[in-house]
Amino acid sequence: MMFNGLLVSGDSDNSDGKNDSSGACSLMDSATGSCEANAQASYYHNKLVSTLQILQNREETIRVQAESLAVAEERISALTERAAELRRDLERKSKEEVEQQSDMMNTLQSNLSVIEDLYRECFYETAKQEDLIDLLRKSYLDVRLMDKQKADQIGRLQNVINAQKLSLDKCQEIALEVDTLKMELSNFLGSPTSTNNDSGMWERCEESFATAPEVHEELQEVMEQLLRLRELLNDPCTCGLQNEIRRLKQKNEALQSETTELWQRNSELEKQLQAKSETKDNLEKKYKEEVKTREEQLKCVRRELAIMLESSKDQAITCEQLTMQLRQTEELLADKSEELVRMQQQCDTQQETIDELRDEAKRTEELYKENCKLRGEVSSLSAQAAQWREQLAASGRRVRKLETKLRQAIDCYSEKENNASELQLQLEQAHARGAALCGDVRRVLCALRHWARRSRDARREQENTIKEKDEVIAALQNRLQSRADNDMPCLCTGAAQEPPRSASSRRASCSRLEAGRPQFLTTNENEMATCSSAPTPPRRLFRKKPPYGVTSCKGTRWFCEATQQHPERHDASQDPRDSYCEMPEPTTTSTMGNVSPTDELFRRMENLSDALADGYRRWTKSDAR
Repeated sequence: MMFNGLLVSGDSDNSDGKNDSSGACSLMDSATGSCEANAQASYYHNKLVSTLQILQNREETIRVQAESLAVAEERISALTERAAELRRDLERKSKEEVEQQSDMMNTLQSNLSVIEDLYRECFYETAKQEDLIDLLRKSYLDVRLMDKQKADQIGRLQNVINAQKLSLDKCQEIALEVDTLKMELSNFLGSPTSTNNDSGMWERCEESFATAPEVHEELQEVMEQLLRLRELLNDPCTCGLQNEIRRLKQKNEALQSETTELWQRNSELEKQLQAKSETKDNLEKKYKEEVKTREEQLKCVRRELAIMLESSKDQAITCEQLTMQLRQTEELLADKSEELVRMQQQCDTQQETIDELRDEAKRTEELYKENCKLRGEVSSLSAQAAQWREQLAASGRRVRKLETKLRQAIDCYSEKENNASELQLQLEQAHARGAALCGDVRRVLCALRHWARRSRDARREQENTIKEKDEVIAALQNRLQSRADNDMPCLCTGAAQEPPRSASSRRASCSRLEAGRPQFLTTNENEMATCSSAPTPPRRLFRKKPPYGVTSCKGTRWFCEATQQHPERHDASQDPRDSYCEMPEPTTTSTMGNVSPTDELFRRMENLSDALADGYRRWTKSDAR
């Protein structure tokens, strides 16, 4: 408005000057020559004054325009400086935010890497613990299997040793029986009337045949025990580490659940960071676009300023151009004012963005707190890892202790193996001794067989001589039978007064007599038959025969009492003394046969030789095994 007033005043002055000039011209036409000089002087004076006034007015307008241009330039420079400051602030804030976000991303990545390393270590440690547990379980099962195998081997060896001891005892008993046979045979050959005294000798010879079924039964019992041990070995073994394995599996499941939760948290954090990064990228794009627009605006302003400078240089050319330029500047100022309003609005929007950035900063602080919490969780996980390492060290110590125990067990088993080898050597020596004893007994039996044959031939010659005296022996036999019926208690007391044998030999003889009852009954019948068929001796022999007859009757009486026992086999739990002492009274008398005692002796010798041959074969088989 000020500029419009100045322009209007300038136009009015011009119009006044024109009117004055027209009036002066009319005066010059009408006036005379005297007044022409004064009028022209006043005219030119007025004209100069008017031109001076116009120039002053124009100078004032130019000054005002220059001031307005300076103010506009100052405002433009202030706006440019403020835009530059805003740009710098935005760049600084964006850089700071980017740096903070990059730092946060780096910290999160480092935390994630640490957590992944911890999870890997935990996984590997759990795998190692499972491998160690499997190894310990296998070693423990192997140790148990070795224990069972060693115990089974030791039990077998002990059973074999016991069986061999029993067989050795039986062979020794057989040797004792052979010695007794030798003694009785020598007594038999030494006494001419020993027909009735050989019953006890053959009874003791027959006792050795009862051992064969006992040995067979013992072998069956050993086989049953071996089958039981095999069933025990085939049974599934129970391990004592199942509780520890379950506990470790539960821990592993808990750790896996925690790892899954942490992975979910990490995925959520990554999603949030991606969303924030996308929002920040969008904001950066917006800021860049706004900066570009402002730069374009600044370029336009600079162009306009250059144009205005060029117009100010050309002010002396035309005022009309200046007026046009002033109008253009007014329009530009209006536009600039509108742009300033827009800039204020943009500043408001930027303030809002700054508030949003502050909110984001608060959110970042919250994220930082969450990161601190995550670090605390990582520290707790590291502590748990340290505890797991301590547990691993403890398990390693346990493994070492188990290894020492295994070494001790191996040493013990090596000692047991040495003992077993020594026992095996002793068994082999016992087998060799048994085989040697069987061979000796067989040789003795062969010699006895030859001797029995010779004695049989001599016996036949004696029987031929004795047949002539059958009547005398029949009478003597009747007399002896009547005396035996009358003197029954005396004979029992006489049998009790005989020299006692050892308890073991009496028990063995009783048990064997019970087992061989039918054979003894047949031998008694044969002996009775021979007694009935024998001739009567002369009177000189008749006087000396009663003491021999008494002893023979006593022997037959003891034989009858032994043969009439029950043939049932006594168990090992029963006392053998009871079976020896409880002898029932004779109830019936057996019938006599026609077999001679020499034939019976020969038959018994053959049976004994067969039994010894079987025993020798068994010894040789055991040696071969």
